[in-house]
Amino acid sequence: MVRNPENNNSAFPNILQLFFSASLLQVIGVALVLILVAAHIIWLSERHHKDGMISQSYFPGIFKACWWAAATLATQADEMPKGVIGRLIAVIWMFTGVLFVAYFTASATTSLTLQQLQGDIRSVDDLPSKVVATTAGSTAATYLREHHISILEVPKIEQAYDALQTKKADAVVFDAPVLLFYAANQGKGKVQLVGSIAIEI
Repeated sequence: MVRNPENNNSAFPNILQLFFSASLLQVIGVALVLILVAAHIIWLSERHHKDGMISQSYFPGIFKACWWAAATLATQADEMPKGVIGRLIAVIWMFTGVLFVAYFTASATTSLTLQQLQGDIRSVDDLPSKVVATTAGSTAATYLREHHISILEVPKIEQAYDALQTKKADAVVFDAPVLLFYAANQGKGKVQLVGSIAIEI
């Protein structure tokens, strides 16, 4: 059982999680590859132009080309190529930059919206980095300890509910009927159950 995501007012943890997500790292990796490719193309096309913005030598010319490619990708170019081929590449690269910024914005917005709607705990697999409340000596406590999950053990289940609501715990693990009853009554609108219900035979 977790807090209802609508009751979590702070977006800061969600933003931090986005910055360290695998999807963002993939986007950054693609951007770096694109910048290197564009930088080499612009360096090759501009290095022989007498009024070109890029030095003829590879170093520091390629550094200037990388800076230009990165700035243009972020739609902040402060200088334009002088050659015809360079300008044609610049126009194509500007359109690429607009598409890249739009894609990044859409991805970030989608990720933050999903986190806001679903919360960051959706199954037992999301518990290892969280603090989970349960009653001392229960089978839930044994399960959490065996899976190396941080436990807040309390004498009564009502104290676990309080720990969840006061944000001393990120989730409560206990018998499903007990949690379902609480979620449908005192905790209605405040908490929700996530993940599958384990049945012991």
